[in-house]
Amino acid sequence: MKKKENLNEILGILGGMGPLATAEFYQKIINKTDARIDQDHLDIFISSLASTPDRTQYILNNGPSPVEKLVECAKKLEHIGATYIAMPCNTSHFFYNDVIKHISIPFLNMIEETAKHIKKNRPTKNILLLATKGTIFGNVYKDTFIKYDLKLNVPDYINQNITSEIIDTVKRGNLKNLSRYSDFFLDLERQYLIILGCTELSVAKDFLSIQGGFIDPLEVLVESVLKFANKKIKETK
Repeated sequence: MKKKENLNEILGILGGMGPLATAEFYQKIINKTDARIDQDHLDIFISSLASTPDRTQYILNNGPSPVEKLVECAKKLEHIGATYIAMPCNTSHFFYNDVIKHISIPFLNMIEETAKHIKKNRPTKNILLLATKGTIFGNVYKDTFIKYDLKLNVPDYINQNITSEIIDTVKRGNLKNLSRYSDFFLDLERQYLIILGCTELSVAKDFLSIQGGFIDPLEVLVESVLKFANKKIKETK
């Protein structure tokens, strides 16, 4: 979808999946903006519909569909004045095409932005996607990455279960229990370029202060929303 000419872009965050990841996204936008005064920051409307049905349960077990809530949220953001939308939830991008047909403003696709970022900056055949089972089995990344000629590896059964444990730990707010997973991230990072394909994994990485060969789609999306609005991006030191 083409960007409309607008002197004052207003971002609508379609959030709440989960709430902590949405807060992390907002914080990262603030931290990444090269601002000297309040007015240098991006105008943002945040919708945090935590009651949105579980995305993975729908994909894997035919649970309640989240589409109605996602569409409702996107339409409300557009109605109150958002000029473009971003959704800081990887698994929810399974429903991206179901949402965009109900709105007339641009909706930045985090999966697509991540693929473009890797293709430009970190092209490699040794990519491992860590994500929810819904994202993995719903091929949320696979189809987009094929388009960019990027090959994805996915975790084996044991590593997928550990990944799910980490995600659940963050969702429960038990961040102090994450310390036992530091070696898990570091061991995989020695073998692959890791995509942290769940926003709760981004929270975990920041909490553990882990550095290395990671691609954080949440951080990619942060830069994308700032570039869209022509905001100055703070250089990484």
